[in-house]
Amino acid sequence: MLHSNGEMVSYGDGGLRLFYYATETFGDFTLRAQFKIFDPAKHNSGLFLRFPRPTFDLATAELQRRAANEAAFDPNNPAWRPVIAGFEVQIDDNAIGDSGKDFYGIRPEPNGLYKNRTGAIYKIQAGDPIWHLNRNEPAVQNYTPGPPLIPGAWFEYEIVVQGDDYSVFLTNTQTGARVQTTSFHNTDAERGRSPGFVGVQAYSGNTVAWRHIRIKA
Repeated sequence: MLHSNGEMVSYGDGGLRLFYYATETFGDFTLRAQFKIFDPAKHNSGLFLRFPRPTFDLATAELQRRAANEAAFDPNNPAWRPVIAGFEVQIDDNAIGDSGKDFYGIRPEPNGLYKNRTGAIYKIQAGDPIWHLNRNEPAVQNYTPGPPLIPGAWFEYEIVVQGDDYSVFLTNTQTGARVQTTSFHNTDAERGRSPGFVGVQAYSGNTVAWRHIRIKA
């Protein structure tokens, strides 16, 4: 993360990185943050919510089991622990599929799935069509695409977390277009435990700028 005119800019060098607010955890909160992309093809990032301190080992045997089953997980990189123990509000209008995962027998995971798109809680099932099986994934989150990201334009996330309920709103600050992209009720006792930390993901090879990050508990 570099600072320029009050902005944080991630250039995504090296492996997965995390910038998090290390002095306080949060239970129920409203988080607002503005971000800007530069490249329409490569702008993967996101906001991590309610994760335990990433410098500590994963606390439960179940989380450790999930980490062991995640092919890309790097136990020597603390930035990976929020992926397992928290939730990420995604940034990626291309919804690039995970090359290490399949989608009901299709490998690699295809691009364009709602659960991998901007405004979604990353990887939480969002009713995506399983076209080769003529049915849909369950809609564990209720997802609607937000205003499309435009390079050079500032967008704002408003994320409301109350108990186990997550709501995400995305606004184009230039046009005022605002959409509730998702609502999600967490039933997973292992993830998103309250209180937890919040942070920004820096993804290798992708540049994203951030500003006006504020939280009200």
